[in-house]
Amino acid sequence: RDNDMKIDDSLRHTFDKNGYVVIKNFFTHDETDEIRNGVLQSFNKRRTNGGVYGTEKNAKGENFYGIPELLSISELEKFNFIVLHPKIIQLSQLLINRPVCYFGDSTAQIGTGTRGFHKDNVDRSDSTGPDWQSNYDVLRIGIYTQDTHSHSGGMQLRLRSHLSANRFYGTPKNIRLKKGDILAWKLTMTHSGNTLLPRIYPNFSYLLPRLTSKLPDYFFKPYASERVALFMTFGGLNSIHTTNYIRYLESRSDTLSFKPTESCLETAKIRNISLLPLKK
Repeated sequence: RDNDMKIDDSLRHTFDKNGYVVIKNFFTHDETDEIRNGVLQSFNKRRTNGGVYGTEKNAKGENFYGIPELLSISELEKFNFIVLHPKIIQLSQLLINRPVCYFGDSTAQIGTGTRGFHKDNVDRSDSTGPDWQSNYDVLRIGIYTQDTHSHSGGMQLRLRSHLSANRFYGTPKNIRLKKGDILAWKLTMTHSGNTLLPRIYPNFSYLLPRLTSKLPDYFFKPYASERVALFMTFGGLNSIHTTNYIRYLESRSDTLSFKPTESCLETAKIRNISLLPLKK
């Protein structure tokens, strides 16, 4: 293991108990800035040259953007496209506690997106489904390239909601990250992105996310800068939860086929993570 990482096996217990974990100072400020700049460079190049990116509108009608699949962002090659970064792989292996795989489910997001509590697992509303019958081992890692501790734009979770299919189960909590911190959570966790932090009581988290979108901006702390965030999903290799999630991705019309390059396959082999092409 990388001796620079301030993580240990107790994190796995915390992760399974709480459904999420925050790792402080995972990247340096300089590294975070380089990751941010790489995403923005790729985005600007794609807009100019007709490359692949997505456009959506938030509740205020503003555009926000997404670059699908982090391995496609050549500007992040220095960081092993983030997905294959040794510290990211080490963290996912530790939290999942079995051989790990990646199947192309990742994105870089630019701008202020939509808000609203939701889950991302397959059996999100079916308490009798396989997702709820054993310890769930598909997780997502989020990297915010700006401060969401003293500013808006981070994540809101419902505590212990990874144990219930009820979307409104659990006390809401604003997850406030300083620049360089990262967040990992199980896909069974109820969450909302683009959280607006109240100016006076930033830990107050009982306003529904969609409601905050309708309130005046002066009620909330501003974003530190334009929101640039990266998200990537890993699962336990050959687990029922991962298999079900991959089949779900393959059934969706808005997911892309995932075909890793030989170079990425070689790096993954060295670092003991499987890259699984999606059958589209």
